[in-house]
Amino acid sequence: MNSLNASNSVGLRVKISTILDSSITGTIYSYNPELQLIALLPEHKNSLKIIKTTFIRSVVILESKNNVKKNLQSVLKQDPKLRPVHPEQLKVPKHRELRYKHNYELNRTLKSRIGHVSKEGLEIFKELYNLLPKGDVSWKKDDIVIYDDSVRITSPYKTDNVVSAHSGDDSQLEFIKKVIEKVWQASLSLSS
Repeated sequence: MNSLNASNSVGLRVKISTILDSSITGTIYSYNPELQLIALLPEHKNSLKIIKTTFIRSVVILESKNNVKKNLQSVLKQDPKLRPVHPEQLKVPKHRELRYKHNYELNRTLKSRIGHVSKEGLEIFKELYNLLPKGDVSWKKDDIVIYDDSVRITSPYKTDNVVSAHSGDDSQLEFIKKVIEKVWQASLSLSS
């Protein structure tokens, strides 16, 4: 893709081979070197294919540069309703969906513990749930269980109540104790 740039690629009829050994033939509708994206109008289709340039193995130009202007005009005439697509708009819905799902699961878990667990216990669970990979933090009765029961925090959820099932690697315990201290300090500063 290095030999093509925005000024000389739009309108070219090309055959693109990807790193997954698929090939697409069509006309380059747009090329954005900043975002490393090519919009390609495949032959015999009315929709664009967006291809990240890092996934391109090779590009073969099928027509000479003399036909570029003619090709561009024919592309624009095919569907005048085509508009630029901003990649940020494509990423946002998925990100929002994942964040929504994460918050929904967290709130559902916390609601089931209200009245059974102290406010600090809920806050510690929330902090650890947001910091650690999905599925690593859960409840077992009123205890916070981390890493499939290798670390357990019992009520009243202070650093002295952190118990490890394995001896040795204290880095996990230290991290968890720092999170607990942070929550308790925040709780004490709010009550003062």
